[in-house]
Amino acid sequence: MGFQRNRYNDEALRRPHEVGSTLRKAEAAALRANGYTMDRIAELFGATRQRISALLRNG
Repeated sequence: MGFQRNRYNDEALRRPHEVGSTLRKAEAAALRANGYTMDRIAELFGATRQRISALLRNG
């Protein structure tokens, strides 16, 4: 029996990404609220300041 692709498998594959994204937004927002600069948050996340800015803006 091989892997059968269906709607439920597709949703399960997307869910970890969605949860991870939501968690990163919450972490970045909490750090920012506690006085961290976007440059420092970017350093902690291994991302650019521009990416952190977009993450917070769209969160």
